Amino acid sequence: MGARSMLLATPGNRRIDCCCLFFRKRLVGVIQRRFGVQTRYPTEKQSTGRGPVYFCGNQLMRDLVAISSIDRKLLRIIGPIIRQMGYDLVRLRYGGSKTRTLQIMAERQGGGMEVTDCAEISRAVSSALDVEDPVREGYTLEVSSPGIDRPLTRLADFEAWNGHLARIETELPVDGRRRFRGQIGQVSGEHIRIVTPEGEVELAFDSLASARLVMTDQLLEAARSGDNGPEMAEPTDNTSPPKGKQP
Repeated sequence: MGARSMLLATPGNRRIDCCCLFFRKRLVGVIQRRFGVQTRYPTEKQSTGRGPVYFCGNQLMRDLVAISSIDRKLLRIIGPIIRQMGYDLVRLRYGGSKTRTLQIMAERQGGGMEVTDCAEISRAVSSALDVEDPVREGYTLEVSSPGIDRPLTRLADFEAWNGHLARIETELPVDGRRRFRGQIGQVSGEHIRIVTPEGEVELAFDSLASARLVMTDQLLEAARSGDNGPEMAEPTDNTSPPKGKQP
C-alpha cells in the first residue's frame, strides 16, 4: 500500500432539535457564500448499460468515484464544494459494519496533496454535512490523498497513468474472466486497452467495477519525479483518533 496523507475527524451527534434548526439554516447561507455553490442539487437519471448515470449540477458523473446510492447522495453534497476549493474528488465511500466511515480521497487540481489540504477539506465537508444531515447515524470522516498505488476511478486516470501496471475487475465476465492484471495501454473513446501476459484485451470503461495501480519500481520512480501522471504527495501519515462519542 502506498503511504497517504490522512486526517480523521468525527462529526458529532447528528440528532437535531428545534433550537438547532435556526442556526443550521444560517450556516447554509455561510457555506453558499463561502464556496459559491448550493448545498442541494437536482438529480437526473439516464439509462446506461451499467445502471443510472447521475448529474451533479451540470456535470455528468459517469465514473467509479461514488458507486452505492448513499455514496451518490453524499457526492451531490460534497462534490461541488471540493471542486470549488480547487481539489478533485478521486473516490468517496461510505460504509463499515460496526463503525461507519465516510472515506474521501482527493487531490489538488494541479496535482499533489498535503496534510493541510486534508484538514481544509475535512473542515468544509464536516460543516456542510452538519447542515444537510444526510446520515443520521454516527460515523467517522476520513480524508486522505489517493496514495501511490491509487484507485483509478475516472477515464482520465487511465490516460494519466498509461504504461503503468494496474489491477482491474469488471462487473461481468469479459472473455470468460472478470479480473485482469496488466499494463495500461491506449485509451480510445471510452475503451481501455490492457496488455496482460495472456495478450491484449480491450475493456469498456462502463464495464469496470474497480481498478487500481499496482506498486512497482516504475510507479515509485514516477511518483518521486512527477514525470508521469499527477504529482504525488510526499509519503505522510497524520491520523488522528475519532473525536467525540458515537451515538
